[in-house]
Amino acid sequence: MQISEKPIAPTISDGEDLIAIHQSISPPLVWSVAEQYRYNTMYDYILSILPQIGKFTSFTQQIYNDVKPENRYFKTSWRTVPEYQGGFLLDGGVHYIASLRKILPSNISRL
Repeated sequence: MQISEKPIAPTISDGEDLIAIHQSISPPLVWSVAEQYRYNTMYDYILSILPQIGKFTSFTQQIYNDVKPENRYFKTSWRTVPEYQGGFLLDGGVHYIASLRKILPSNISRL
């Protein structure tokens, strides 16, 4: 198993190169990007009650995080140095996308 922190690279091109290297490994290995939200038991609970809710055709996710300069995550250098594009937006957003990928049906599409 391979594990890497997010973001996996400072540029899309570098990320694509890493993906190509990973795909060339034989036998194939599992590559996991450090994303802990998918292991939050809250999402397991949501999955367990979805059958009771029934079929849904749309959803809305609203996120609000009040990140102050004294916050320990705010002080992380890679989030504040422009070499890694996205900073907090990329870092915070990836968690919520991971949670949606876990609980939403795999056939849901973006309109």
